[in-house]
Amino acid sequence: MSKKVPIEVIDTKEGHAALVNQYWDSFARTAYQGYILGGRGAVTLNLDGLNELEPDAPAIESLMDYAVYAGFGLPSEEDEDIKRMFTEIGEQVDSYDPEEEIIVLVYGRTFEENSDFTIHRFAHGPFEAPPRVYKKYYPVH
Repeated sequence: MSKKVPIEVIDTKEGHAALVNQYWDSFARTAYQGYILGGRGAVTLNLDGLNELEPDAPAIESLMDYAVYAGFGLPSEEDEDIKRMFTEIGEQVDSYDPEEEIIVLVYGRTFEENSDFTIHRFAHGPFEAPPRVYKKYYPVH
């Protein structure tokens, strides 16, 4: 059994990147499956209410989802943080290459002051590209 990690260690820019690198297959599979089923979007990672995390794939996957971003406009709300979030997410999602990259939106607890989310863009680098990861888990017959 692995040791639980305090959320303060995970909820940093470096911690988010380490988590994605360690569980690349889970993130890439979720991202590509979401992309082929619904279109461009982001893997969401919900850290809300966590004080510590068991760092294993089932624990991480239980916090993940995929949100399709269909190019919808800014919300009519006057909240500048909400507008900034939608603008930033839209720019990232509109420009990433789903065959080579994934977008991860971390929300709930976040290290960025005055923000409810952090958005990251990850290229596969030394890992397999998202389509290849997806095909490992869902081979075409």
